[in-house]
Amino acid sequence: MVPKGIATAQGSGNAEQSLVRVVFEPSELSPRAMALVFGPEGEMIRKELRSYINDALDALGYRERGLIEMLHGLGDGHAYSPDEVAAVFQIPLKHVSRAHAAALAELRRHADELRLFINRLTIS
Repeated sequence: MVPKGIATAQGSGNAEQSLVRVVFEPSELSPRAMALVFGPEGEMIRKELRSYINDALDALGYRERGLIEMLHGLGDGHAYSPDEVAAVFQIPLKHVSRAHAAALAELRRHADELRLFINRLTIS
């Protein structure tokens, strides 16, 4: 069972969409922007989105980044379970959710460029 707040994904496009949905409040994501980014014609936009996501992830520490990448399938396209993440980072399972929440909070603080990118999509 996946703790509340931990979104899983299959494939990298879904992983990015999962991460965007947990980093931003629903009011920050217009349906138009999400359709542009994750629709069938959005490959060029997704490439730029990946760049902004990587920039935001670069601001995190090694453990925080790894935890986000594993839970959301950003590294290899496979979203790992909280049990698997706990084993890799050698932390108790009950700490995964807390560490995930802390990593997301840090990511949100560093996601200004990503936020501007998403907002530009809604204006265009």
